[in-house]
Amino acid sequence: MQNYGHYVFPDPGLFIHPATAGKYIKSWLRVRDAWFMRVAKEPSLALSNQSWHTFLSIDNTVPEKGETKAAHRRQEVLDIILPNSVMYPGVEKQSSLMGPIVWQGREYPSGVLLPEKVV
Repeated sequence: MQNYGHYVFPDPGLFIHPATAGKYIKSWLRVRDAWFMRVAKEPSLALSNQSWHTFLSIDNTVPEKGETKAAHRRQEVLDIILPNSVMYPGVEKQSSLMGPIVWQGREYPSGVLLPEKVV
């Protein structure tokens, strides 16, 4: 089945706006390795641009408020993007997407702007 308008990887255009680029890159780098693992085993994965936008814009420092439409959409996207422990035994979901960011074997602390060369 073809999914026109769906992307296996985030559209690069999502990363160009100066106000959100740093956050989106951090979000992508946090999930990148797990996503590559999934794509290797599940080649039909593709998300809408809106789903990628929703995922990349999640702010884990702000708790979700109840049963809102936004909270449901966020959870749906997280369920799609993060690996399923039943399908991937031994792989555990972190309780949040916090912690250091790893790029090319180097860790960058959470809450610190990434160097321009990484961006």
